[in-house]
Amino acid sequence: MRKIIVLFILIGPVLLFAQSATYISLEQCLKATAQNFPLSNQKILISAANELNQQVIQTGFLPQLVLNGQVSYQSDVTSLPITLPNVSIPQTSKDWYKLNVDISQLIYDGGALKTQQKLASSDANIEIQSVEIELYKIKEIVQTSFFNTILLNENKKTILLLQTELKEKLKNIESGIRNGLILLMNSDNLLAELIKIEQNIYELELGIESAISNLNILTGLQLSSDNTFILPPQSTPLNTQNTRPELGLFDLQVSKLNLLKDMTAIKRKPIVMGFGQAGYGRPALNMLSNDFEPYFMVGAKLSWKVFDWGNNKKEKKSLDLKSQIISKNKETFNKQLDILLTKKMTEIKRLENFLIKDEQIVNLKTKIAKAVSSQFENGQITATDYLLEKNAETKAMLNFQLHQVQLRHAQIDYEYTLGNLNN
Repeated sequence: MRKIIVLFILIGPVLLFAQSATYISLEQCLKATAQNFPLSNQKILISAANELNQQVIQTGFLPQLVLNGQVSYQSDVTSLPITLPNVSIPQTSKDWYKLNVDISQLIYDGGALKTQQKLASSDANIEIQSVEIELYKIKEIVQTSFFNTILLNENKKTILLLQTELKEKLKNIESGIRNGLILLMNSDNLLAELIKIEQNIYELELGIESAISNLNILTGLQLSSDNTFILPPQSTPLNTQNTRPELGLFDLQVSKLNLLKDMTAIKRKPIVMGFGQAGYGRPALNMLSNDFEPYFMVGAKLSWKVFDWGNNKKEKKSLDLKSQIISKNKETFNKQLDILLTKKMTEIKRLENFLIKDEQIVNLKTKIAKAVSSQFENGQITATDYLLEKNAETKAMLNFQLHQVQLRHAQIDYEYTLGNLNN
């Protein structure tokens, strides 16, 4: 029951303005960051570039047409080394003219073009995953700014409550001062404390403004101090599934190496091409004719690299070594992550314990402050004594707020470390 009362004191001012305030959640900020941060556009550009690359590679399956033209003059031409009486043997001119179209069509390439398409997609996926990793790092800054905003706002609410109470207390003792029942220095002490409170409020407002400004830059939203930033609901138990984007990158890198191994094997397979040529020129295919004539020819050709000095095996072995390096990097990353998660879980347990003690301290300090408040109004103690206990109560409440926000932040950070903030 006491805990409910304390929480009501902390969030009471929020309820008063709930009708006009716009609630902002961490999930909203993370989603806005994923959509509006400049890095997000890179994924669209990478996908568009990959689509174009796929179309370029696809043209390798289509017939290839090349137009060739040639004009030349040579010092000698082929001729028959014989002479016959009364027979004129034709001789090719030394100036040659040719215009032809070469056509080639891939018949079989062992799957090289399809593997190239897969490699292009693999490169694009790796680039997109790298962008996801960078975006995920930005989300850590977003959550830190978000929780800082909540903490500073909660501190400001508590300080405002203290300010209101001290102002009321100052009004109550004014008659006692006029009647000489209470010393003037008690009023001066309260005024000095109110000035210090004004300084604290100003400092908190600057901090809130700075944190919200950071959120606006990161999310692209138009947030202000009029918004109400709400703590994310706690998931029980915590999500412990590891979905870090770095793990996806490791898997994509291994997948690319497997495709490169496939491409290495394809290099040893034969390539069969169909070809044709059609043209017009002098001389044509008949080298003894000196007339401009059309010509054509069609056929097929085979290309097969039978021996490569063991380069194929060496390339595969090199790719296997690179795959092992990636596996070791992934294993190292997971171990470092386990160490970090253990540390963060320890912090969560520490804060949970602190909150139990904080609640007890707040209850006790509230009792004491209530008692000294009555004593102060009756002139039994000085303003210094009253402020000492009142500030102790405020400090206890601020610690309670601090640990509340820190605990939820620690829980969110634990899930962030596991990669579970990927909206």
